Amino acid sequence: MNKARFFACLLAIIIAGTSVATWAAPQSNRKYNTTVKPKSASTLEVSPSSVNFDQEGGTGVFRVTCDGSWSVSGNVSWGDIEHKKGSNIIRFFAQPNNETTSRSGYFYVIAGNMTRRIDVTQDPREEPRIEVATSVINFDNYTGTKTIEVTSNRNWKVSEPSNDWFSVIPDGNVMQVNVQRNESTRARKGSFKVFADNKSVDVTVKQSGYEPYFSPSPLSLSFDEIGGTLTVSVESESDEWTYDGSSTPWISISKVGNKLNVYASPNDSEYSRDSYITVGFPGGLEKQVSVHQPGMSSSKKKKSTYYDDRNYDKSYSSSSGGSRFRVGIELLGEINTNYLFKGSDDDPATVYGYGGGLIFDIGRYTDVLNFSFGAKFMQFRCKSDYGSGLIGNYIVVPANLKINTFRMGSSKFYLGGGYEYGFPLKDAVKFMDWNAGIGINSRHVDWYIFFKQFFGDDGEVIFTGDYKNHIGTSLTFYF
Repeated sequence: MNKARFFACLLAIIIAGTSVATWAAPQSNRKYNTTVKPKSASTLEVSPSSVNFDQEGGTGVFRVTCDGSWSVSGNVSWGDIEHKKGSNIIRFFAQPNNETTSRSGYFYVIAGNMTRRIDVTQDPREEPRIEVATSVINFDNYTGTKTIEVTSNRNWKVSEPSNDWFSVIPDGNVMQVNVQRNESTRARKGSFKVFADNKSVDVTVKQSGYEPYFSPSPLSLSFDEIGGTLTVSVESESDEWTYDGSSTPWISISKVGNKLNVYASPNDSEYSRDSYITVGFPGGLEKQVSVHQPGMSSSKKKKSTYYDDRNYDKSYSSSSGGSRFRVGIELLGEINTNYLFKGSDDDPATVYGYGGGLIFDIGRYTDVLNFSFGAKFMQFRCKSDYGSGLIGNYIVVPANLKINTFRMGSSKFYLGGGYEYGFPLKDAVKFMDWNAGIGINSRHVDWYIFFKQFFGDDGEVIFTGDYKNHIGTSLTFYF
């Protein structure tokens, strides 16, 4: 091989080795520019371009279509904007709006010299609103349940029931109202509230009473023209029945146990008259007893001078017969003398007492029974041949029972009896006594004549021995 060929081969080997070394070196050592210019955008679209949120807030999603690089600009104070690099999705998180006014905002999507605006709005906080399907719930007397619909834009609650015979249970958008059985003949009523924030609705719960068996007998009363008293018996499983005779001004009614005593005044007119008495229970369960009385003929009018001439007390003929509770002032006096209760060989002497006080009377004077009690001041004195003297002053507490027997005009005669206890005021001894007598009773006046006997062990009470027995009278004026 000649020298020229040898040097040519050596040069080729050197050039080849240099090339291999160059391509085997790390890429970072390459000698070229690594900066890549972004591609210019020619299209930019955002969908949707606006979103409205309700008061509770939420998330809005926006999709960006762009063939180049883009960015988001701006912010909204009541929400957060999220955009992850490499994604074409923008998310907007709206916070709850607790204000009573709406609010709005916007931000931009920018690509080159193109801009797209995104608008976000939000509704205001609504005023609380609550509606109940019915504000009055009616039940019969049995145990029961009713479901009532409730509409509200808030979480709603119910208050505690006003009575323990019913309960209320909220359940979603309804409430269950439960009632217990009503064992009474009287209807009852309760209430509760349904409320949301500061708004509320009043709901009333009504329950009727049960209808017991009852039967008045007879269902018609027929008086003669002279009048008088007839009785209506009422059979019933409940004693809550009542009566009303206000439409009949010429009769008087009193309830005694399971009976009605009905008194009709004389009919001085020649015309007959008719009316009725209502017997029943509160709530509408009732029956009527008819009342009839014929007129008085001319011949009977002449014979009935007693009824023509008497001054009949019109107040007695009212259906109420006066109040069942009366208050009166009593004046009384009593005496024991030798001629009444003492032996002939005793020293001549007279023991007497007098006083007055306040009396409370229970029951109309037209009723069969009356009961009275009260308090009065009494002073007892003694008069004899040897002088006069004070026996003692007392506060006396009486309790008396009257049994009406028959009437004359507007008054009733009665048999009476009772008990008294005397509290000594000073330098005296206590006493106890019982009394019995007869009296006459009208609306405003009561006159009583009695026999009284003191009792108790000697030394502990006053009026022992010959002085136990007294007679006396009292006069009471009722308001």
